Amino acid sequence: MALTKTTIFKGLPSIEGYYQVHSFKGSKKELSFVVIMKAERNTSRLQTQEYSTNFDINGENPIKQAYEYLKTLPEFKDAVDC
Repeated sequence: MALTKTTIFKGLPSIEGYYQVHSFKGSKKELSFVVIMKAERNTSRLQTQEYSTNFDINGENPIKQAYEYLKTLPEFKDAVDC
């Protein structure tokens, strides 16, 4: 699972960024996770960013919850599942 969206990276022309939840940790109430951004699926990472959100222990698996949270953020509003 990953997300793609048009991204401007360090002033370069727009690329179709590939965003993948790389790792996560948490407690019964909070989920923290790292998202890596790549130019394409099988390329090296260009950037990493850490996010935190509430965690529903009775909800979907943590990675699914992480992606659902990302899609609520303005910077991922046009992201597409891939």
